[in-house]
Amino acid sequence: MVEIARHLRQRQTSAEGRLWLASRNRQLGRMKFRRQYPVPNTAFVVDFYCHDAKLIVEVDGGIHAAQQENDQLRQTVLEDAGYRIARFTNDDVLSDLKSILVQILDAASGNFPLLGEGHRVRAKGD
Repeated sequence: MVEIARHLRQRQTSAEGRLWLASRNRQLGRMKFRRQYPVPNTAFVVDFYCHDAKLIVEVDGGIHAAQQENDQLRQTVLEDAGYRIARFTNDDVLSDLKSILVQILDAASGNFPLLGEGHRVRAKGD
């Protein structure tokens, strides 16, 4: 899993790169984010992860439209394990980064607004 994560870090999308530059080194709410993080006890590598908030942030490119069923299964497994998930599209991140950062902060603080294209940040039991 670690090798897969390293490979994905080297091949990040421009949207992932912009979000990483804005969130790395505790720039976003003083929270530590990791990118291309292998989630323990799962077979998943997530785009961004904040341990303090148990928040996963996924940035979906065009390929995700074709794999919505897999994404939903993955999301269910992660939510059942107690993670909160915020999903955004590449276009959202590239066109309105400031708004995305505010939504991530809201999600990390326990507020669960609708995010991205109608995807909701959910906590286990929500």
